[in-house]
Order: sequence, then C-alpha cells, then structure tokens
Amino acid sequence: MPPAARRRRGEVLGAELAWTRRHLLPWLVRHLRGRSSGDDRVAKRPVPLPVSLK
Repeated sequence: MPPAARRRRGEVLGAELAWTRRHLLPWLVRHLRGRSSGDDRVAKRPVPLPVSLK
C-alpha cells in the first residue's frame, strides 16, 4: 500500500476536536457525575426464560 497522504494541520485538528466532542466529553461528564453509559437502561428481556436447545 502506498503511504497515506499527509493531511493539513487544520484537518487533523478538526478531526481531533470532533472526536473529543463526540466521545470524550460525554464520557467525562458521565464519569464526573458517577454514572455509567448503561444507567437507566431496561433489559430487553428482564425476566429470564428457559432456552430450548432443539
């Protein structure tokens, strides 16, 4: 494979800021509040049912 084309500094910075806004900030806010990303979620099948292995 040929080496990837170099990106301009502004493109790299924009991509990093977008990732930070999309992934890091929500995680940081949840972490500071002592919450998990799974809090307030309901199980798809909250009551265990038997499994048929036929």
